[in-house]
Amino acid sequence: ASQPGLGLVIQQDATVALGGAIQADGRGYAAGQGPGAGWTDASAWYAGGGAGHGGVGGLGDRGNGGTVGGGGAYGSVLAPTTKGSGGGCWSGSAGGGVIRLTVGGTLTVEGQIRANGVSPGSDSNGGGSGGSLWLTVGTLSGTGVISVDGGNGSSPYGGGGAGGRIAVYHTNNL
Repeated sequence: ASQPGLGLVIQQDATVALGGAIQADGRGYAAGQGPGAGWTDASAWYAGGGAGHGGVGGLGDRGNGGTVGGGGAYGSVLAPTTKGSGGGCWSGSAGGGVIRLTVGGTLTVEGQIRANGVSPGSDSNGGGSGGSLWLTVGTLSGTGVISVDGGNGSSPYGGGGAGGRIAVYHTNNL
């Protein structure tokens, strides 16, 4: 299993302010790498499947009626510490990284905590899968975003990356 990319322990209260972020977007496995890497079609069609992690990555389209496989699911639901995998094809995109955050008091999220996969910049490549967020807090509050989204596949033939894994343990939830 991967070790956390970012591990923070805060004894008291913590706030992610509106407009602020704790993020590990694209800090996972590189294109075509990782246990859930999207597949690559090396034929004349050059298509890539999306990476898997919390689920299976999206299928790439070979453009001739065939498909290119998305990567498979992996990692722990209860203790997520695995990086997101990279999308398939020659310049597919990276997966999300890993954040483990422990806050003894109240964690107020008005901004964002995220470890999203990245969308590729060139045609027909697969998106990277989301990474892992593991939050242990006294109280969770706020209206911000906590996400491990997969990256979009690029058109016309790339498959989308799967979402990652989030575990939130709390005493109170506001």
